[in-house]
Amino acid sequence: MVSDNDFELLSQFSQALNRITSPDTLPELVDAHARRLLGGVDLCLLGYDSDAKQLHSLLYVAGGQRLPAPNAPQGLPDAARLRAALHEGETTIAPQSDGRAWLCAPLHAGPLPLGLLCALLPNPAPDQRRLFTLFAGQTAAALGRLAAQRALDERTQQFETISAVTQSLASTRDVDRLLDLILDKALELLEAEAGSVMLSVPDTAELEFRVVRGPARDDLLGVRLPGGAGLAGAVTATGRPLLVNDAPADARWFDGLDASTRFATQAILTVPLLHQDAVLGVLQVLNKRSGAPFTAQDQALLTAFAGQAVIALENARLLAQTDQALQQRVQELEVLQQLDRALNTTLDPARVLTLALDWLLRICAGAAGAIVLVDEDKRPLRHAAQGYPPEFERLFFTGEPISAGILGDVLRTCRPHVTGDVRADPRYVAAAPATQSQLTLPLVHQQRLIGGVALESDRPDAFDAALAARAERVTTHAAAAIANALLYEKVHAANQAKSEFVSLASHELKTPMTAVRGYAQLMLSGMAGELTERQRGFLETIVANVARMGRQIQDLTDISQIETGRLALVWAPVDFAHIVSDTLQTVQALYDEKGVRMALDLPPDLPLVMGDQGRLVQVLTNLLSNACKYSPAGTQVQITLRADMLAARPNRPGEPPIPMVVCAVQDQGYGISAEDQQRLFTKFFRAQDPNIRQSKGTGLGLSISRGIVELHHGRIWVESTLGQGTTFSFAIPQA
Repeated sequence: MVSDNDFELLSQFSQALNRITSPDTLPELVDAHARRLLGGVDLCLLGYDSDAKQLHSLLYVAGGQRLPAPNAPQGLPDAARLRAALHEGETTIAPQSDGRAWLCAPLHAGPLPLGLLCALLPNPAPDQRRLFTLFAGQTAAALGRLAAQRALDERTQQFETISAVTQSLASTRDVDRLLDLILDKALELLEAEAGSVMLSVPDTAELEFRVVRGPARDDLLGVRLPGGAGLAGAVTATGRPLLVNDAPADARWFDGLDASTRFATQAILTVPLLHQDAVLGVLQVLNKRSGAPFTAQDQALLTAFAGQAVIALENARLLAQTDQALQQRVQELEVLQQLDRALNTTLDPARVLTLALDWLLRICAGAAGAIVLVDEDKRPLRHAAQGYPPEFERLFFTGEPISAGILGDVLRTCRPHVTGDVRADPRYVAAAPATQSQLTLPLVHQQRLIGGVALESDRPDAFDAALAARAERVTTHAAAAIANALLYEKVHAANQAKSEFVSLASHELKTPMTAVRGYAQLMLSGMAGELTERQRGFLETIVANVARMGRQIQDLTDISQIETGRLALVWAPVDFAHIVSDTLQTVQALYDEKGVRMALDLPPDLPLVMGDQGRLVQVLTNLLSNACKYSPAGTQVQITLRADMLAARPNRPGEPPIPMVVCAVQDQGYGISAEDQQRLFTKFFRAQDPNIRQSKGTGLGLSISRGIVELHHGRIWVESTLGQGTTFSFAIPQA
């Protein structure tokens, strides 16, 4: 029977086993406790490699000495008996010729064999066999725990490796570099000799070697496997991984590559690169460096890795496509910006049409093209054309509504059209002899058809959908510029007609007004007889209103001449002191009558200016008259002159300052709101302030003043605070 002392030793052995954390310490522990429990017996601890299906020695003690552990220690039962003992699950006895016997106890963790513990005992009794079996059971439990821990550690390490590799893959955007990295990490993960990444070829069933590692690298890159060929073809067809540890014996193995590359494939593991149920290709690794076969665990590991690799690969592809699309969009925006700049340099409709056509032909690589503007009945109004024979315009732009050909259909439907082969389209009207394909677009502005565009190429199918969409966006920009040019042309024509009418009407009114003023003054002089006080009052009112009408007509005449560019200036060096002197003589009576004071700050060394003295007097008169008109009685108007360096057009960045003389008129009047300041220099504008509305005026004085100052290459501006007063300033270049 097993004694209490034996149970105590077994308990101590169990406790010692529970404390170990490394498989390397297990053999020493087994040896030490076996000596105490069983005495100085020969002992052998064999481990079992389930992948290689082989036993290997972990501990060998003979004659009381621990010897090197060869794979097959001498004196053990034969391999067949050991394998039988391993799988039978019970302790077996192998008698020896010298009267001793080997006790062989299988070491199992559940159904999985882990190894054997063998002891050579002299005539082992049943109690010794039972004691040995208990000792082997504790050893098996410890070995199973260590094996499980080792498997868990390996699994954890593998997933940590996959996680690290995934991060590395995610940071790689270049598809080719990513494919290299995927294969290198797969080989590292499974410690394989060689491998490859094959990708499916679009529109065919072939697989192309994109990345190869191993002796066959240079021979395989770019090679394509026929559809369904080999293990890779089988994986592509099924979408499931395939593990083959004896490739030459597998009928699906495509051995043509080994024959051409002089590489011997034994074990091969192939997993699909799956994305949304589509097989993008396969990842294949060959031959473990250790010579061991691939396992189901290896297959699961590589499949998990391949899933992460596909995500990184698709992300890289999407990023590459996005980057390419973004780059194309940026380039297109740059082109549109350049186009806008070019179109904004002119408001001449003919020039705008020519520029727009140039850009469209350049962008679309067209050989010929035309832009035609039409009215509501589709009659051509004007056009621009390039690349056509001389008779083109005479034949196609006759003034009749455009209804024939592809252009007629596009104008009618207001939808773009791409013709890949004009010879196959019966609607095509031949214009350029070499034309093979045509892109036709409607020209639309604010949902209104204003014309059409025809772009022709001497190549078939020259206009794809992307190019057509790009050309459509360009025509949208061009349509806005063309509409603006047409609108400007109409506005300019209307302004010209208005100015000519005002000039003519002003001229025609001057003759009867002169007669009215002359006869009224004659009657006031008494040449027509004595007048009563009432009659004299009526005549004085007539003379005053005729004079007022004369000033208004003169203002209208000035505005008309400024707008039409016909206001003549008499250029000469002018002393601003003379301008101020002439102006004060005109407005002094107005100031005296209202009780507004004037103060003048005129430096004695003020430089001369180059200009028309009479017109500059007109500007200063307008400003001083307004200052008096909109100032309460008892306040003061300050006139200040100074030399300064100013830019004539401050709204143009980079314009250099030039020497000028600045004249500022500052009042203490009602002030002007910020909103009214924005419109102050426009024609006929009157502020809504009742203090200003109570004074009569046409709203032309400031507009005329600005026109005169700008004709002198100067500038005029206002600064005002509501309720505190206003300062009008104008600057004229020095002579």
